[in-house]
Amino acid sequence: MMKSESEGVVDLLGIGCSEDLPAFKQRDLAALYADYLERATSDKRLARRASLLFARAGVDTRRLALAREGGSRVRELYEGGALPTTGQRMAMYRDVAPHLAVDAARQAISNAGISPDEIGSVVLATCTGIGEPDFDVELATRLGLRPDVERSQLIWMSCSAAFPALRIARRSALAQERPALVVCVEVCSLHIRTDADPGSLLAHALFADGAAAMVVAPPSKRGALATFSPGQVQRLPHARDALTWNFTDHGFRVHLAPLLSSHLARDSGSFVRELDPDWRDLAAWCVHPGGPAILSAVEGGLGLPPDALATSRDVLRNYGNMSSPTILYVLKAHLANLSPGERGLMLGFGTGVTIEGVPFEKGARSLS
Repeated sequence: MMKSESEGVVDLLGIGCSEDLPAFKQRDLAALYADYLERATSDKRLARRASLLFARAGVDTRRLALAREGGSRVRELYEGGALPTTGQRMAMYRDVAPHLAVDAARQAISNAGISPDEIGSVVLATCTGIGEPDFDVELATRLGLRPDVERSQLIWMSCSAAFPALRIARRSALAQERPALVVCVEVCSLHIRTDADPGSLLAHALFADGAAAMVVAPPSKRGALATFSPGQVQRLPHARDALTWNFTDHGFRVHLAPLLSSHLARDSGSFVRELDPDWRDLAAWCVHPGGPAILSAVEGGLGLPPDALATSRDVLRNYGNMSSPTILYVLKAHLANLSPGERGLMLGFGTGVTIEGVPFEKGARSLS
């Protein structure tokens, strides 16, 4: 059953995406990972299979947070010795994730033209780590937010987490009549594994690190980059096992089933048609680039023209799939090219399997 949000329209005042990360060529990462697998498992066929998946992932470059202070920490993950424990990986996460989150949040706040003490609530989404001290407290402290700022964390909501984060922020902004801050941050590269499962190997070929943030507020005369209308969410019970994200003693394990794209091809069309009866008039399709097969499935399911998802493919090619922040990178790229009044749709997918959608309209203000 499809569920419709009851909230009203909110303005998007600011958006920010972390760019302060070294870029690695996909072919170099493929060679590192294949060598790692062969040394760790003595299985040459597994290494060749991984190399093939890397080549077909639609990714040219990916950002790795552990390389921010030099490449040695990246190489530590590919040494072929004992895999780091989850505790050791979380220590690495706590070293780098706050920097990414603060960078993106500061960009969004500056882009919104507000001061940090105007923010009434902050919503943090992540599925690749747990902060210590509490990440939302750390974020609020580093940003200089008000002591009475409302804080929420979304953990384990996977690639679609920006959508439920926006729902919480929307409700808070309208209730408080104050701007709300959404921050999505992921360090996917921490969770390297030696699984032979093709779905796990594909995840290693796709996922990267990044952070993105946005400021939303009740409609006002201050000028908006865009306005978000109420969205919808639909869970696909028949596809529950097609996308999973599990906690283990040696990192988090993601599984992407080959049938995932088939489910989305079948169900995304009816979802979009119910969400927006005028969907054929949309000027911008902000679709989460979960991978080439997912983008092709949505494209085929809706009968979209070949260039409709070009921006999503560009983000995948240049950044990889960063999980929850990725949709905001796609949105930011579209906002730079839309004219005031043009309409678009954000479309995302997460564990469940869940489809999320939020319509938007370009505002009068341009990205600075």
